[in-house]
Amino acid sequence: MTREGSSVYVPTIQMPRTLKTLTFENYTSLIEQTIEIYTPFLEYLRVTLAYSVYSELQAHLDICLERVEHGAWLPELLQALRETKFLALKYETTQCLFSAPAFEFPEFHRLLNLELHVPCLNRNFLHNCRVLEGLVICIWKRAYAHPVKYNGPRPPTMVPNCLTSHLRSFEFRRYQDSTDEREFIVCLLQRGLVLKTVIIHLKSDFDLETKYNIVKELSAIPRGSTICQLNFIDHNHG
Repeated sequence: MTREGSSVYVPTIQMPRTLKTLTFENYTSLIEQTIEIYTPFLEYLRVTLAYSVYSELQAHLDICLERVEHGAWLPELLQALRETKFLALKYETTQCLFSAPAFEFPEFHRLLNLELHVPCLNRNFLHNCRVLEGLVICIWKRAYAHPVKYNGPRPPTMVPNCLTSHLRSFEFRRYQDSTDEREFIVCLLQRGLVLKTVIIHLKSDFDLETKYNIVKELSAIPRGSTICQLNFIDHNHG
C-alpha cells in the first residue's frame, strides 16, 4: 500500500476463512490507523474503538471520537458490515454517521436484529433492512451536544418490505412523544403486518397525566397485525 508515493505498512490480521464471530477491541490513542481483517464469512462483529480517555464504552459498534470529523471513515466501515445478521450502533457512532455529508444507510441483505442509539429519528434505514425481524431504538437528545440532523436522502414513499413481511418485535427506549417519534410508532403499528410485540419505555420525567394520555392515544392506533401486543414500561412505577 502506498500513500503519496511512500510505502505504508498495513498490518493484516490472519483469521480462519470460516470465522463467523469476531470481537475486536482497540484502545490506542492513534487516530490514523489502518488494520485489515479478512473474514469473508463473518456474521457477527463486535467492535470497540476509543480515541478519548473520557469515553464510556458499551458494545458492538461504539466508536468514540473526540471530534465528529475524525469519523469520516465510518460510512466505509458500515458498508463493510453489510453481511452481518446483528448490528448495534451506539450514540457516538450514529452521531458521526448522521453528520457525514450525504450519508446513506447501506443495504443489509441478511440483517435480522438492529439496535440503534440515535441523536435524531429517521426511518430511511428500514428500506435497506429487508429481512429485519427485531428492532430497538433509543433516542438520545443531549443538552450539551450539537443538534444533529440526518443528511441522507429522503425515504421512499412505499412501505418498507420488512414491515409487511418480517418485523416481529420492536422496542422504543426513552420515548419522548415528539411528533417524529409518534409518527414512527403509528407507521409501525399500522404497517407492521407480522408484529408480535411492541414495547415502549416512557421517559421517566413525564407526569402521571401525560403518561396516561400517551398510553391511551397510542393504544387506540389501529394495528396491521391482529396478534400485536403493545406494552408500556414506566420506570418510575415499575
